[in-house]
Amino acid sequence: MLEVSRRQAEQESQRKTRLITVASHDLRQPLNIISLILENLTSNGLPEQQAGLVSRLKISVTHFNNLLASVLDISRLQEGMITPEARKLSALEVMQQIAETCTDQAQRQGVELAIETTQQPAGVMADPQLLHRVLQNLVVNALDHSNATRITLGSSLSGQQLVFEVTDNGKGIDQSMLARIFDPFYRNGRRDDPGLGLGLAIVRELTGLMSGHCEVTSQPGQGACFRVSLPAASAPPMPVPHQARGNDHKPHNHYLVVVEDHHEARHWVCQTLTSWGYRVMGFATAEQAVAQWPDQPDTILVSDIHLPGMSGHCLLDTLLARSSLTGAILITANTAHIQGYDSAQRLWLLHKPLVPMRLRAAILHLTHSTD
Repeated sequence: MLEVSRRQAEQESQRKTRLITVASHDLRQPLNIISLILENLTSNGLPEQQAGLVSRLKISVTHFNNLLASVLDISRLQEGMITPEARKLSALEVMQQIAETCTDQAQRQGVELAIETTQQPAGVMADPQLLHRVLQNLVVNALDHSNATRITLGSSLSGQQLVFEVTDNGKGIDQSMLARIFDPFYRNGRRDDPGLGLGLAIVRELTGLMSGHCEVTSQPGQGACFRVSLPAASAPPMPVPHQARGNDHKPHNHYLVVVEDHHEARHWVCQTLTSWGYRVMGFATAEQAVAQWPDQPDTILVSDIHLPGMSGHCLLDTLLARSSLTGAILITANTAHIQGYDSAQRLWLLHKPLVPMRLRAAILHLTHSTD
């Protein structure tokens, strides 16, 4: 009976795991298309009233994406699906990626988002995807609930710990609420405030998985400061920073090859890249892309990972073996893949739904980088 119960429990766990994975992909795909359509609407110079509606839609899509991410994160935590893979990370690079992810939302809300660090380059031992999620949740929490006009990201060494700080100049938090602020489903604000009360609970859980701890200090009317402490490490080499070299970067000098089997998603990615001035080719399969790859030196691959036949990873390996590309951006709705930059392969990995500003920043990095 014990063996039968164990097997039933394993089967139920596997069923839930598959459900969470499928839900993640199937819900993120339409959000990805909506995000790209809104980017194209914005770029067309709409009248003021329509532009305002597009801006409100962007806020709603961002809000829905944050809700979806929170629900999926808490589900993965409850099912034990998250296993940290810690490695040495640059604290400054981590914060720069957070700024790239959240700047669009901050600008729409009229909030200044800044990075402040005065120390020498420092490193942290953490899982890059989990750390990104932790800091993103803290910044989004400040954007959604603090009524701040300025949010700063900072880091400092404290003994053997690297401490990240997310500080805002908002309304602050009542002392009676501080003890419960990291509890699941606890909401510090009005009933109509966005969110499910899961963001900070996820911060605590993910930080604990990485052998760290989190805390908050605040006074009403004086803003709040959330701190995440993790094991410090020697700073890894930073990628050579890209710089805008006068007029060197001209989008029409670069080919972008988009590989995406979902027709509508492919169409809107191509439309977005074309509106930015790039020459674009689109293919439904990796095999088509290999057969018709442009004979151009400055070509970048923008591909979904999950494709019929050859996968995005296999396509990248094939093109690297042929020395046929300047760099690559792989896109996926599966957040189990680590988001970030791999300098060895000149590869960015981004999650759906695409944040247009982050996609553009990744392209600029690849076209300017001299790694």
